[in-house]
Amino acid sequence: MGESNIASESLRIAVPPVSWEKSRRITLTPSFHGFRSATTTLSLQPRGPRPGFDPGVAPDNSSHVTITRMTKRSPNTKFSRLSHKLHKCILIILAGVLLYMLGLPIYIHHRWSHFVYKNTSDIPHQRIAMVLGAGVAPDGTPRDMLRDRLDTASDLYHDGKIEKILVTGDNRVSHYNEPLAMTNYLVNTKHIPSEDIVQDYAGRRTYDSCARARRIFEIDRLLIISQGYHLPRSIMLCNSFGIDSTGISATRHDYVGMWYYKLREVWAIHKSILDLYIWAPEYVGGDKIAIKK
Repeated sequence: MGESNIASESLRIAVPPVSWEKSRRITLTPSFHGFRSATTTLSLQPRGPRPGFDPGVAPDNSSHVTITRMTKRSPNTKFSRLSHKLHKCILIILAGVLLYMLGLPIYIHHRWSHFVYKNTSDIPHQRIAMVLGAGVAPDGTPRDMLRDRLDTASDLYHDGKIEKILVTGDNRVSHYNEPLAMTNYLVNTKHIPSEDIVQDYAGRRTYDSCARARRIFEIDRLLIISQGYHLPRSIMLCNSFGIDSTGISATRHDYVGMWYYKLREVWAIHKSILDLYIWAPEYVGGDKIAIKK
């Protein structure tokens, strides 16, 4: 086995040439310098009387052979123990990362979904509702998700639940303008006065929209309109910026690729936590804009 052995042997008495029964006892004892000792004691018992047996004398009916062997441990023993501990630590770390990756989105959804209204009839009067951008077709019309958000905002406006609508979206390039498309739809299709619509052209992300709602438009309370899967993170972000926020789901039917949006939302939740507490990314600033009553 690749081990170096040192053996010493001591005989206490001579073993006579007769038939003997034997039993073995092995004792392992740790020692210094990476050695261990193994002591083997053989007890030999005669099966019958020995020649010259004297009944008047108590015989010594046993013979003992003691063998002590010093065995050096394999040099790989220490490495294997370290390797085992390293593998155990890696498994613990991976389990912790997996628990965090799955647990955080579940916690955020559970924590902030309580601020989402189930029915529009339950919504108290709100001065401002914010519609988050969600994509515009090449012809300038809102896509399905965005159209449902705008329809929900229109219904709340005509029901007297809200007074102003803040449309926030991406306009970082000249040929793509979410706030303009949202405004045109609300004015031309839903017949909402343009003076009751406020445009935010720098809402590139939900993080940016919430930050600008508080620091540019000085809003301290609003209703967020988006799809249900998106609302817990949106409410969390806006509340983190000091806005008393609630939400209403604009989901009106199944959407193509919904599994992708929900999967992307898991990553977005993790990124939002990093944005809030570690990275604090910059957003487009500017002069404060007061929303008239």
